[in-house]
Amino acid sequence: MSLLSMLLNKLRTIIHSDDFFQRNRTSETAFTRNSLLGFAPTVVYILWCARTSLPSTLRSFFNDKLNVKLTCTRQAFSKRRKLIKHEAFAELFEASATLLAKHLWKEDDEFPVFAIDGSRLSLPTHPELAEAFGIQKGTGDQIQALISTLHDVSNKVTFDLQIRPHNGNEREMALCHIRKIKELIGDKPFLLVYDRGYPSGKLLETMSNNSYFYLMRCPTEFVRALDKHVSDSWVTHKFHSLKKPITFRMVRVTLPNG
Repeated sequence: MSLLSMLLNKLRTIIHSDDFFQRNRTSETAFTRNSLLGFAPTVVYILWCARTSLPSTLRSFFNDKLNVKLTCTRQAFSKRRKLIKHEAFAELFEASATLLAKHLWKEDDEFPVFAIDGSRLSLPTHPELAEAFGIQKGTGDQIQALISTLHDVSNKVTFDLQIRPHNGNEREMALCHIRKIKELIGDKPFLLVYDRGYPSGKLLETMSNNSYFYLMRCPTEFVRALDKHVSDSWVTHKFHSLKKPITFRMVRVTLPNG
């Protein structure tokens, strides 16, 4: 059986289980009426990630996936969607990550390479979202969240996703990703790749103390005492935020624009 088939079977079993249903509906009266768009079909439709308009994709979903000539209105679907807790999708994501982590690196010499990166996510205008995530200044009162992902660059799989208010800290979110890696693969060695926004004394200390392999792109002024004429050297540096100096390797790479 292929890994994809294993994953789909695992998710299908979870979605159709009574425990999952009971845990993830908003009330005991939710989804008690007999309807084509019940709990499991609604979850599957949301996971389907339709790219076109809601009415046309609902019609296609009913016809192609449920094999019926009926459909439902946009309003009916919206009501159904509100009856499902968001934790349901977090649970499915966790189950996917756990299964994939058990099967992607079977050989001892396979070396996982993870990239950590953050971005801002614009959200719909709604008072509850504004209260939870905040309004980003300079965006015309746009509600935004800060998101961060842990991505396996070799297998093109996202293994963890963090979401915080817009003024959250990407480096703290990166530490959450690292803890997730340890949960998924245990003591297996791995390489972490970061973009230029991540270098900091605290994060470097975490990498060093735990003997993690890492590669960080950093701006020229990151370590001001570094000899700018040296292209490859080991550096021992004392950051103001740390009690002890740490040692790391600095490699200077000239970009195409100089």
